[in-house]
Amino acid sequence: MAIDYEEASLIAYLVVCAPFLVWLSRTCVGYYAEESTPPYAYICLNVGFFCTFMVILLVPIDVAIVCALRELGGDPIQHYRRDRGVLLAIYDFFYAIILLWANAVLCYMEYYNTDGYFTSGSRAWSSLKRLVIDYIPFVLAGVPALGLILGLGVCAPTSDGLNMFTKIATNTAYETLLMFLIGFGLVEFPRLLWTNGDLPKLLKKQQIKAATEFTSNLDAQMGLGKLVASVLKTKEKLTSSDPVLKEAMSILSSECPSEFRSSKLGEIASDKDGNITIHTLSALRTKLNAAKSVYRMAQARLETTQIGAYDLEDLVKAKESNAKVIHWSLKNSESTAEECKWLVKTRPSLYKGLAIFLAIISLFSFLGVVGSMSEHTLPASVYFHMVHSSAANPSVAGITIAVWLQISYAIVVTVWALFQLRSLGLELVPHRSTPTALSFGCRLIMGLS
Repeated sequence: MAIDYEEASLIAYLVVCAPFLVWLSRTCVGYYAEESTPPYAYICLNVGFFCTFMVILLVPIDVAIVCALRELGGDPIQHYRRDRGVLLAIYDFFYAIILLWANAVLCYMEYYNTDGYFTSGSRAWSSLKRLVIDYIPFVLAGVPALGLILGLGVCAPTSDGLNMFTKIATNTAYETLLMFLIGFGLVEFPRLLWTNGDLPKLLKKQQIKAATEFTSNLDAQMGLGKLVASVLKTKEKLTSSDPVLKEAMSILSSECPSEFRSSKLGEIASDKDGNITIHTLSALRTKLNAAKSVYRMAQARLETTQIGAYDLEDLVKAKESNAKVIHWSLKNSESTAEECKWLVKTRPSLYKGLAIFLAIISLFSFLGVVGSMSEHTLPASVYFHMVHSSAANPSVAGITIAVWLQISYAIVVTVWALFQLRSLGLELVPHRSTPTALSFGCRLIMGLS
C-alpha cells in the first residue's frame, strides 16, 4: 500500500527528530552528572530522558495529522484510524518504558547507589528488598482503589483494564502536580527574568539564597559528621577477629571524609543484643552514603551560589560607578569594555524585554485555558486559532511548528517551577550532581511528561 502525505510526514518527523533527542539526552546527563557517576547510571538516565522527550515529541505531530485530515476530501476516517493506531502504538511503547523506568529501574538504581552492603550481590539483594518494602504501602492503597475502579465498571478486569488503571492513577497524581507547576511557572518565570534585569535586586536575592544555602550546607555537614562519628566509635568498639567484619570496617572507615575525625557524638552500630554485625555495618554505610550524597550537593549549591553573589557584587559596583570595565574580585582580573557593556547594560535590558514578551505569552496561555473551559465559544485562545484556523489553511509542518512553539514554553516553565521546590531537594548543579539527585529529577520529569 502506498504511503500518503500524513504517514510520510510522521515517519520523516520521527526519523529526523530521534537522533537529535539522543544527543539532547546525552547532553543533559553529561552537563549535570558528577565525574564519579558510574556507567550504568549514564545508561539508565539517558534512556529515561530519551523516552520522556519522545513522548513530548509525539504531541505536535499528533495534533498536526488530525488537523490535516480534516482538510481531506471525502471520508478521512480510514486515514485517521490508521494514523491513530500508529501513534497509539508508539505512545504505549514509550509510556510502558517510562512507567517501568520511573517506578522501578531508576528507583532501584537510587537504592543500589546508596546501599551499604560490601559485595555487589548483597547490595543488589538488599536494594531489591528495600524497594519492595517501600512499595508495600502503595500496593496496599492501590488494591482497594483498583477494586473500586473495577466495581464501578470504569476498567475491565483484563490486562487492558489494568493498563488503563495504571494510566488513570499515574496521570491523576502527576496532572495535579503539573497544573500547580504550570500555573506557578507562568506567573513567576517572567518575574524571574525581570528580576535578572535589575542587578541590585538580583544581588539581594542571591545574597539571601547564599545565606539559605549556607544553613543547608551546615545541616548536611552536621548530619554527615554524626554518622562519621558513629563509624569511628564503632571501629573503636569492634573487638571481633572475624576477617569479614574487619574488612568491612576498614572499607567503611576509608570512605569517611577526612575532615571529620571526632567520635564524641557517635553511636555504636550494634543490633538489639549489642553485637556489631555485617548487617549493622551495612545499615550504617547506607546512611553514610546517603549523607555524603546530600553533603556533596549542598556544598556544590553553596559554592555556585557564593560565586554568583561575588560576581553580581562586581557587576553592581561597575554599574554604580559607571566603570568602563569590571574588576572580577575572585579572578583578580578585569573585563574588556565590550564585556562590561554587555553584562551591565545590554543583557539586563534584554532580560526585561524578554520578561515582557513572556508575560504576554503567559497571558495567552491563561486565555487558552479559559477558551477550553468555554468549549471555544469565545475567541479567547490565540493558540487555538493558530492551529485550527481555516483561513490560515496550515500544513502538517506548519501545525507541528506552531504546537512546538506553544508546548515548548509550557515545558520550560514547568521544569523551572519543578526545580524551585526546594523541599524536594531538586536543584541540580552543573557537573556536580550526584546520580541519586539526577535520577530523582529524571523520575519526576518522566512522570510529568
